[in-house]
Order: sequence, then C-alpha cells, then structure tokens
Amino acid sequence: MRPSGFSTLALIRIASTRSLARRVHAATGAGEAELLQLLIERGGDVDARNAQGQTPLQLVAAGRATRERLAQAQALMKSMGIKFPGLIDQLSNVTLPTEGWDACERLLKARMAR
Repeated sequence: MRPSGFSTLALIRIASTRSLARRVHAATGAGEAELLQLLIERGGDVDARNAQGQTPLQLVAAGRATRERLAQAQALMKSMGIKFPGLIDQLSNVTLPTEGWDACERLLKARMAR
C-alpha cells in the first residue's frame, strides 16, 4: 500500500536509492516535503551533496531555474510562430512539483540547510 500523499514515481525513485543522503535529494527533487521530513527525522543530512555537488536546497533552485528556462522557451517559440507538431503541447503538459519544492525549501531552511 502506498502512503498517502506520495506519488508512485517519487516512491520508486526514493526506494531505489541506497543512501539516506540520496533519499533526501530524491524526496526534495520530487517535491515530497512530508517524506523529506521523515527522512530528516531519521538522520538525513540536509547539507549532503549529490553527484553534481548540489545540496538539496540547491536542487530546488536548479529545478526552479529549469522551470523558468522552459517557460522562456515556450514563450519564444510562440512569439516567433515556430510550430513543431506536438512539441509545444508536450512542453505545455510538463508538470514540475513547484508547490512541493516550496514546502521542501521551507523545511530545509528551517533546518538551516545551505
């Protein structure tokens, strides 16, 4: 049975990681603040770095930057009248866990993460 509030994809990503630090990053990237809280309570390091050298808080910032670049690309393509059948629809359907990132960011900052 899946815990309430957690997406299946998030649970698969998090369960497949081997270290607690990687699970903290996976929960943060998926925007799963409730799960992040549980991991922190069990000793997850909010300042651990992933393979790219990012802390969980930096991962949130990178996700937001990606979202902004995606929005800019969509606006530019639309303003230039560029039409790629299906591509703009696909880009429009991309959903990122922005609300979850906000909650994770608040939680990480409350834990004085860098």
